Amino acid sequence: MLNDLGIPEHLIWKLNDFDNHQRAVNFIKQFQDTLCVYSAPVEQLYTNYDISIPPDDDRSLVILPNPYAYHDTFNSIGDHSVHATGMYIVPGDLFGKEGLFLTLRLLKYGKGLSNRCH
Repeated sequence: MLNDLGIPEHLIWKLNDFDNHQRAVNFIKQFQDTLCVYSAPVEQLYTNYDISIPPDDDRSLVILPNPYAYHDTFNSIGDHSVHATGMYIVPGDLFGKEGLFLTLRLLKYGKGLSNRCH
């Protein structure tokens, strides 16, 4: 089990809600070199990390910050400094199209608006 390996819970992302786990993993791995990961429990922002699948648990992802890239980890970032954008990156095949789409939630009306990412 993951807890037996001593991996902190805040670095484990559960994929139990996804029907196709491998598809979810492939989608998330596309952004490994592009997006940062914020961990609220330790108030850190990771810009250099690895996403791995534990051999005994294909329903989870583990986010491991690069321990040799201390300059790529930002400390003391309180959760008051991190805000939800309301933007979601979605695979185009959900809409019968290719590519990735950026979906925005219009808070006033609760409807979505999509723009293709290039």
